[in-house]
Amino acid sequence: MGAFIDLLSSMADKSSSSDTTNINKLLEQILLAQANFANTLHDISGRTSALESHSSSNPPHHPSTRPIKFDLPTFDDSETLGWIFKVTQFFEFHQTPIGQRIQVASFYLVGPVLA
Repeated sequence: MGAFIDLLSSMADKSSSSDTTNINKLLEQILLAQANFANTLHDISGRTSALESHSSSNPPHHPSTRPIKFDLPTFDDSETLGWIFKVTQFFEFHQTPIGQRIQVASFYLVGPVLA
């Protein structure tokens, strides 16, 4: 910023007093804008810090702390589409990794589908 002011000062020496007055006004406007920008950044930083501390100190409230229990029905080769829908919902709710889904689903197969 110092080099910029030096440049403006050297330009002012070479120009008329009217130009110097205009340059000084522009410089004042630039410095005022810079101060306003710094204040805005400080305000944003304070608000961000307040939000971060509030969210980390107050975890979301859950009405029930007990885990939800879902019973997955067994599959015996009847109602295939319904069972696929239920098992898909089960896996998505529990965020079951794709690589484990077949193994988990195999626990719920009964009768001729096991062969």
